[in-house]
Amino acid sequence: DIGQTQEARPKVDFTAKIGPTPISVTGVVDPVITPIYSNLAISVNGMELVPLTPYTLKNLAYPIQKGRLYADVTFKTDDWVLDAKNKFFIEQLQLGKKDKRPDAPNIPVEFGLSLLQDSNGDMQLNLPITGRLDDPNFRIGGIVFKAIINLFFKALTSPFSLIGSMFGGGENMDFVVFEPGRAGLSAQGEEKLDTVIKALTERRKLKLEVDGVVDPVADKNGLIQAILERKVRQAKYDELPRYKRAETTVDQIKVAPDEYEDMLYEAYADEPDEEDVKPTTLFVTDRQPVEVMEKFIRDRINVTAEMFHELAMQRAGAVKEYIITRNPELTDRVFLLDKEAKSGGKTGVPKHRADLGIN
Repeated sequence: DIGQTQEARPKVDFTAKIGPTPISVTGVVDPVITPIYSNLAISVNGMELVPLTPYTLKNLAYPIQKGRLYADVTFKTDDWVLDAKNKFFIEQLQLGKKDKRPDAPNIPVEFGLSLLQDSNGDMQLNLPITGRLDDPNFRIGGIVFKAIINLFFKALTSPFSLIGSMFGGGENMDFVVFEPGRAGLSAQGEEKLDTVIKALTERRKLKLEVDGVVDPVADKNGLIQAILERKVRQAKYDELPRYKRAETTVDQIKVAPDEYEDMLYEAYADEPDEEDVKPTTLFVTDRQPVEVMEKFIRDRINVTAEMFHELAMQRAGAVKEYIITRNPELTDRVFLLDKEAKSGGKTGVPKHRADLGIN
């Protein structure tokens, strides 16, 4: 009776061997009813993969030279629908040379393995499979290989989505956002790069590319604000005794809120006035309201293409510096790019960022 409870269905609990490989099956199965009902847990412990070479040559174009499979599979069929969850641990997988025949499939297997295998040559795969058993084209083996092939292509086209799923961090791992006009990493950016560092450390064949990107509108305004702030810090720096200036830099100077207006005035007074529009008294520049002095300085800051380019390179450099400072062994595997044509990025992703790439 198709409506019978799971407790009333025939139970399965046995162990066996496929050759020397232990296999266990537990659960329930009812082969009498149509369609067949089953809810099984299958465990495979250390199956040698070399005998699967004919299948990997056909589907992946690579023979297997070494490897073992450990698998935990939940296998449920109900009303012709298969729902299987496969957890595979593949130990020490080594492939031979790629099949060079013209009709051999062209799958990015080597790159996929460089991302999926850990430093010991092992990898864990979670491959859910669904399908209809009454479909004449449905073959479990073919579906498994299709899932593996899709995973390899995902590794090639969206490597950071896999990195996010394997090491934490979510989907948006392929960029780091900066404040407009700035090249300093935020706490969120550092957290994202910590995940990238972990991935690069554990996947020794991977290399990282970093390309700085700018937003012509947001970064222009951000650069103007950053330059204004530096002029204010410069004014305070210039007032320090010589021995104090020797101990610090302009960029290290902090301007407290209660001294900002005074330092802004000094910067305003020092700003060239070719139009001769600043009010003066006895040749001394008159102090103006804060917003007036800030606007005077901002209006005379000219943001150039060279400044945009320098900002982009500073952002890429900040990413590399953060990574190699925390793991110097990655120095030779992090490359700075300077692409003329920048990526448009994802919808909703700011352009004031650095793009990350894996190869």
